[in-house]
Amino acid sequence: MNLIAARVIFTTLFWIGINPIAPNDRFESKSYLMPNISFLIDEGFADGEIRSGVIIREVVPDSLAEFLPLQVEDIIVSLNWTDVEYGNLSTLLSERGNQYNTILIERNDEKIEYGFTCEEECKLGIIFIPNATIEIYKIKFWLPWAMKAALHEIKAEFSLTLTALGIVGKGLFSFNTEKAKDAINMLAGPVGAIKIGEILYSSGGRLAYLAFAGMISLALAFFNLLPIPALDGGRGIGVIIQALFKIKPEKYFQYEGYVNAFFFYLLILLGIVIIFKDLIFFRGIRIPFIWT
Repeated sequence: MNLIAARVIFTTLFWIGINPIAPNDRFESKSYLMPNISFLIDEGFADGEIRSGVIIREVVPDSLAEFLPLQVEDIIVSLNWTDVEYGNLSTLLSERGNQYNTILIERNDEKIEYGFTCEEECKLGIIFIPNATIEIYKIKFWLPWAMKAALHEIKAEFSLTLTALGIVGKGLFSFNTEKAKDAINMLAGPVGAIKIGEILYSSGGRLAYLAFAGMISLALAFFNLLPIPALDGGRGIGVIIQALFKIKPEKYFQYEGYVNAFFFYLLILLGIVIIFKDLIFFRGIRIPFIWT
């Protein structure tokens, strides 16, 4: 049902016509809703020029960016004298814990430089978009082609999800505290989804919000298919194990319940951690006994 709902939503949106909701230049992407700008240009849905730097769209309350102070519509030109691009800002920051940094911004045709030091990990606390003079056209097809484009979108988002999950999984199981934190920061739970939905609704209206609903439905389908005990994907792996090793169902189910319960509690714990992280990052809520 998650897959069917996503395809119906994407088909409807591509038939009506919708602007991409989140241009993405961090990962290679052929998604119409989260595309690389170069992909849109190749497909004839965009025209223009991509320039260095990123534009700040939102500053998170009580964040390092607000302290500096950075403002909405500022263009971040460079960090530590390295030109900033849409795909490298997070990487440049993650390498600078406990070090002095300089950030150069452009505001109303004037360049301003700020200096700061990160106590632990460097997180500016901003939402940003590429700095580009790009005219993006609506993604719009006739109905039969819209149905085909919806399948293309599912495939493209599946590829993006696998890439992101690979990075998150590598960080979580790296046995490195900083890398694990970075991996968790890439995830968003219900609080983060609500905040992202608010931003999309305010900038793109109901169609952007509906597109986000389709993406959430698709993400739930992919997540549920992961080969992790307690999820349907894990149950599927269990069926394969029983068949390969010819284990009697009575014997297998004797232990499956304990394995599923263990992983279920791990998933709940991860969900709680992500909710706390989202409350701190997106809502600026100070949670007692948690250092932020």
